[in-house]
Amino acid sequence: MILCLSSLSFSQSLFQVEPYIIFSKNNVSHLAFELNTPALVKVKLNSKLRQGLINLKNRFEKKKFYKLKIGKLRCDKTYNFEVKVESEQYHKVQTISHPCDETKPLKFLFITDTQSIKTNPRRGYKRHKSIATAVMEKLKEEDVNFAVHAGDVVSKGGNPKHWLDFFELAKMYLEKLPIIAALGNHDYQAEDPEGNPKTFNKYLRAKRDSLLGNVFLSFPQVDLLIHNTNYDHLTKKEIKKQFSWIEKKCLQAKVENKKVILVSHHPAFSSTFGHITKDTKYIRKNLLPIIEKVGNVPLVLTGHVHTYERSEKDGIVYLNGGSSGGIFNPSRYKNPYSKFVVRSKPTYSLVEVSQMDILIKTFDKKNELVEEHKIEL
Repeated sequence: MILCLSSLSFSQSLFQVEPYIIFSKNNVSHLAFELNTPALVKVKLNSKLRQGLINLKNRFEKKKFYKLKIGKLRCDKTYNFEVKVESEQYHKVQTISHPCDETKPLKFLFITDTQSIKTNPRRGYKRHKSIATAVMEKLKEEDVNFAVHAGDVVSKGGNPKHWLDFFELAKMYLEKLPIIAALGNHDYQAEDPEGNPKTFNKYLRAKRDSLLGNVFLSFPQVDLLIHNTNYDHLTKKEIKKQFSWIEKKCLQAKVENKKVILVSHHPAFSSTFGHITKDTKYIRKNLLPIIEKVGNVPLVLTGHVHTYERSEKDGIVYLNGGSSGGIFNPSRYKNPYSKFVVRSKPTYSLVEVSQMDILIKTFDKKNELVEEHKIEL
């Protein structure tokens, strides 16, 4: 495991958003939380090795939202953190050694579209709750390193209540897993259309992360490229820059004999209406030739279409994660590359990467196995 939050209970009067860990570029981690009222906070690092900007004697300014740089974890080190909020109330954060042995597998949670449903918000909320509960139960028996979210975290990115609703449920798995998320189209709604949406950026990005939405994570087993497929919110120059970044990172990984997993919101292929939208057509025309040419991208993880589906083309698996909140979309189009489809069922996946293969296990809200698929490397 990389990082986890202990399961100490707190009075709800203290936290509006309970402490969680986000990954930013180059695996730098940040501790974030939001209080119900502004308060002085003291962060204590119980380790001989100091990380990032945390100082054992530092008292931060009195405010409501905190996002504190922990730093880049180092191999084979164990870290313990405490957060003290003025009084004697603590929330402990424990970090476990960074996975630096390439012979051991890396495992992460893949989840997407935790947004609510516009016409029936409670139904979407209940759907995310059922998946969060299932993940929480699974984490009792599985060692998972972090969570990857393919976007549409909330229905309306500029609505603070939607984010509080998300974290109220997501804390069931975020107390154990750091999170990295791609930008979804709904995460832009009611926000400034340029750059990272402010509220998304507040909760799920660091100050030094790219305003294009890109994040690069590197592990001994695999590199992860999180990129932004909301092209309507990017200029042609920014889109070109992002594609160049993807190609450059993939080629660098190839030199190191490493594989790359791409994560974004919009899919290249789908049996739903999403197959013929402008974004997906653009992806097929402009992005696929790049990753097919570099030849070291075995897996692309996406969301958006609210139907779990696995497609394969030219040796690359394209996995749409389905919906953990949003309304289900019907299958109305012929996807020539479709290999497996599940309709009208909330799902989440565990992705395990080893030297030999990538094993994907997908579960429903009852933790029953929906599909198991292995990609030979």
